[in-house]
Amino acid sequence: MKRILWLILAVVLCLCCFSVIAEESIPEEPETGTAEGFTWKVLEDGTAEITGYTGEETDIAIPAEVDGLSVSRIGSWAFEKSAVARVEIPEGITAIGRYAFSECQVLSEIILPESLTSLGDCAFMLCSSLKSLTLPEALAEIGQNPICYCTSLTELYGLEEHPAFFLLDDALYERETRRLIARLCASEERIFEVWDECEIIGDYAFADNKHLVSVVLPESVKTVEDLVFFHCTGLQTVEFPDTVEFIGDAVFAQCIAVRAIAPEDSFAYRWMENAGISVLAAEPEETDTVEAPDPNDESEDAG
Repeated sequence: MKRILWLILAVVLCLCCFSVIAEESIPEEPETGTAEGFTWKVLEDGTAEITGYTGEETDIAIPAEVDGLSVSRIGSWAFEKSAVARVEIPEGITAIGRYAFSECQVLSEIILPESLTSLGDCAFMLCSSLKSLTLPEALAEIGQNPICYCTSLTELYGLEEHPAFFLLDDALYERETRRLIARLCASEERIFEVWDECEIIGDYAFADNKHLVSVVLPESVKTVEDLVFFHCTGLQTVEFPDTVEFIGDAVFAQCIAVRAIAPEDSFAYRWMENAGISVLAAEPEETDTVEAPDPNDESEDAG
């Protein structure tokens, strides 16, 4: 009898311990709220993140504070498919999350604060009415092409002396990593040569460049990431150097009749063959050769 009682007691103690551990392992739900149509949540550092907008105004100013808390972030997907046409983001906000304003198709103007340091993946994707964007000097981090499918965007400002990024031939590059982040899909130039010191072609870098016919990658390029030429419907040729060491997924997704050109013994050539992509062997570059003078040749110029 005693053995049975001890066994029951042991089982009860185990269940109690398990219950306590389970309760401790469940994270607390963050505090949330709504103010003037904006939804928000409290972050671990005591600041607030804007998580959505349910209001009807189309010309909006995001609040710098909610319920006495400083707003520091705009969350991922916060304004996705919103009908906002103009957005002013206040000073103090340092980060804009992934896809934060994606598919805001009537958004024509967005004012970024000087405090902004991080811009998430595809933050303004499919903002087809956005015509220009000014990147603040403090911006230090940009994810995957934040302006892909921005078919009206023709100007990026604030890059003349920017410490982290620069614009060259309608293409946005990151200085430190030498990454091509984005080429403006509104650019009408049909032939594009990538900067000759670029090392990485970033995700979605040329997405929806409908005017693009030919791209030349320089010998400096080592990495070509995912979906680089996604939906480039007019693209015909892309030249790959033998320095490429990695090619990501679906590089030519939704390209109708593209053909790659690469050295026959290169990684890029083999990758194209394995992926079923049409590929031509690049012709070896011709080099001028200078014949050494024949020491036995007695010419008129000889001593």
